[in-house]
Amino acid sequence: MQKAHGYGCTSELQLLSDVVNIARLDVDIVGVEELCDQWLYWLYTAVIHPMLCYAAVVWWTRTQLNTVRKQLEHLQRLACLYITGAKRTAPTAALELIIGIPPLAVYIKKEAMASCFRLIINAQWVQTTSSHTKIKNLSATYVPLSQQIIDRIQPEYVFDKHFTVCIPNRQD
Repeated sequence: MQKAHGYGCTSELQLLSDVVNIARLDVDIVGVEELCDQWLYWLYTAVIHPMLCYAAVVWWTRTQLNTVRKQLEHLQRLACLYITGAKRTAPTAALELIIGIPPLAVYIKKEAMASCFRLIINAQWVQTTSSHTKIKNLSATYVPLSQQIIDRIQPEYVFDKHFTVCIPNRQD
């Protein structure tokens, strides 16, 4: 049974752990260690992050709970330790700073704000009394520019063909 977002990250942790175990098998070769670290960084930022942030605009409020926040911090810590190869006593905040990734709860909130903004721009945002729609107000507070009028041109598709294509022969 798969767990819902915000309640546990066991599948993501298992995926990261399996990939690290496979990737670190042949690190005796010179240069492979650095390549492995770059690959793990890419894997975390391009695969694990999007998996965790899927539909974040709906469940981002769960990141404010201590239990969920601790699970997210644990996942981020494991990723930082795997990417850097640091000792387990290294502080998570320092590792995040070295690698250049924000704390996971902050990143999820940022992705939720970006999704909200995208939905507002496309006139698909529905404001309700649900707690997850508070992200629009947070976005207005933290990013005031997001509340400005957007100059956006709606795409217009024209399927009528009012032109002809002439491809000359080689002799012409």
